[in-house]
Amino acid sequence: MNIYESIFICPGDISQEKVESTLEKVKGVITKSEGNITSAELWGRRRLSYPIKRHRDGFYVYLVFNAPPQSMSSLNHYYRVTDTVLRGLTIKVDPKNVDKIKPTVRLAPADGSTAPAAPGSETLAPVTAASNSTPVTSPATTEGK
Repeated sequence: MNIYESIFICPGDISQEKVESTLEKVKGVITKSEGNITSAELWGRRRLSYPIKRHRDGFYVYLVFNAPPQSMSSLNHYYRVTDTVLRGLTIKVDPKNVDKIKPTVRLAPADGSTAPAAPGSETLAPVTAASNSTPVTSPATTEGK
């Protein structure tokens, strides 16, 4: 079995529950073809860089999974025929770079707070990048005249 990364985009105007049900259906397509999910992350609603099917916003969903090569045709077919998926992309991970992928399942509490959830929770949270809060000083302000 090969390791794959997959990202798909759902329309931004559908509900969070609809996105999660689409994610469960994608997981079902993968597991039906004898694959197993390593990681599933809901990245949340983001502005698209260009309109896709007249949508300006979309929910991004990221998956890492193991599956046989034959299962990719069924997953790509599901991405094409489903109305709740605007665009999907699946790539095979190079065996040399497998250790660079961190398989984690991001979980959040149902109330929407940013605190970590208890294990076994079913709600996926958007992943946010940590900002670097180190102040930047210019050389002109640090040097004396």
